[in-house]
Amino acid sequence: MSTKKKIQKGKLIEKYIGEGIASFKFTYQGRRGDSWIFEKEFKGVIQTISLYEYRFEKNMISFDLYTDVPGKGIVQAVGIEGIEFNSEMPGFWKYEDEESFIELLKVINNIVIKKGMRILNQLSKRPEIIETNEMYQELYFKHSELAEKYQNEMGLKVGEFDENYIEEWFEIIKKRVEILQKGKFEDAKEEIVEIAAFLGEQIRNTLGGEWGRYIDQKSKFESCFLENVRSKGHSNVNILKNIMGGYSSNGMDWTKKIVLEIYKERVDVEKIEKLIAALENKEGERVKALFSEEIIEQVKEIDEQIEKLLEYCEGKILEWKWNVSGSGIGQSNEGRNYWMVRDYYEIKTEQNMYKLELIRTLSEKNRKCNGVYRIEIKSVRHKRQKSICVGADYTPMPLGLSIDIE
Repeated sequence: MSTKKKIQKGKLIEKYIGEGIASFKFTYQGRRGDSWIFEKEFKGVIQTISLYEYRFEKNMISFDLYTDVPGKGIVQAVGIEGIEFNSEMPGFWKYEDEESFIELLKVINNIVIKKGMRILNQLSKRPEIIETNEMYQELYFKHSELAEKYQNEMGLKVGEFDENYIEEWFEIIKKRVEILQKGKFEDAKEEIVEIAAFLGEQIRNTLGGEWGRYIDQKSKFESCFLENVRSKGHSNVNILKNIMGGYSSNGMDWTKKIVLEIYKERVDVEKIEKLIAALENKEGERVKALFSEEIIEQVKEIDEQIEKLLEYCEGKILEWKWNVSGSGIGQSNEGRNYWMVRDYYEIKTEQNMYKLELIRTLSEKNRKCNGVYRIEIKSVRHKRQKSICVGADYTPMPLGLSIDIE
C-alpha cells in the first residue's frame, strides 16, 4: 500500500519564495500562527508578506500583504487586479502534490515581485490624520456611556438596526462631520469617538458581537473593534477606522455604505435556531425538510443518514454561535455547476464541541435558496476530527453570503 508523500511546505516556501524576494531584503521569519512570514524594514516601517492555507481545505494557499502603519489594513491576493486563481474559492490556488505546490509558489513569487512590492510601498506611507491609541482606549472602555450621550445630544431615534434608521442617523452624522472637518482634528476627536460608540452599539445590539481590543506588540499601536458580528464578510468591524476614513478622505457616504452592507449581509438567526432545535430534539423530519427535493431524491438512504447525524450530536446544546459564511461555485458528479453558499457554526453541548457547516444551492435566476444541499458536523474534541455528512457526496468551495433555511 503506497502512502502519499508529505509536502515539506515550510522548506519549499522558504526556498521558492524566500530566494525570489531576497534581493528586496526580505527575510524568512518562519511559521507564525497559521502563516509563513517574510519581513523587512523599509524607512522605519515593517513590511510583511504572509502565506497561509485555507482553513477548510489544506491543499489551497493564498497570501496577504501588510505593514505596521496604523490604519492601513491588509491587502489580500483576491484584492489585487489581474490575478487568476485555479480554484472555486476566490483568492486561493489549489494544488494536488509537491510538484504542483512548487509551481504555485513560483506563480505567487512572480506576483509578489511584480505587483506586491509596489503595494507594500504604498501601504508604508503614513497618513497625516489617523485614529490614535487614546481614541481607541476611550471607545473600548466607555462605548456604552458615549453611545447614550451622543444619542441624547443629537436626538437620534433608535430601534431596529435597519436601512431607514441608518439613513436617518447619517443625515445628522454627515452634517456634524462636515462641521468637524472645518476645524482642527484635535478638536474633532471626542465627537468622532462618540459617533463610533453610537454606531457600534447599534450594530452590537441587533447583530450581536463583543467589543474587542488589540495591541500590536511591536508598534504598540492599539485598536478596538466589534468581533463575532453576525454579518457575512463583516464578522469583525472596526467602526472607528471606518468613520475616520470618511472624515479624513473618503466622505461619510463611503462610511454609510459600509454600515449598510453590514446590515444587508446580516445572518438570519431565527432560521438557524430551527435547525439547532431539530438537532437537539432529534427531529429527523424537521432536518429533512431543510433539504431540496433534488437532494432528497438523489441521496441514498437519506433518512438513515439524518438519523446518524442526530445521534452524532450528543448532549444538550448549551450555546452556539455563527462563525463565518462563504460562497462559490460547486460542481456535481455529473459536471453541473451550482452557486453555493456555506455557513459555519460552533456548537457546545454538555458532552462535546462541534463545528457545523451548512451548504445550500441558490437559483441561477433569482439567487433564492433551493434548499440545503449538505450538512456536515465535526467533533472538535477528538484528536482526529470525526465527522458525519448528509447530502451531496462532494464538498463545494465557499466565500461570502448568509444562511436562509426555508
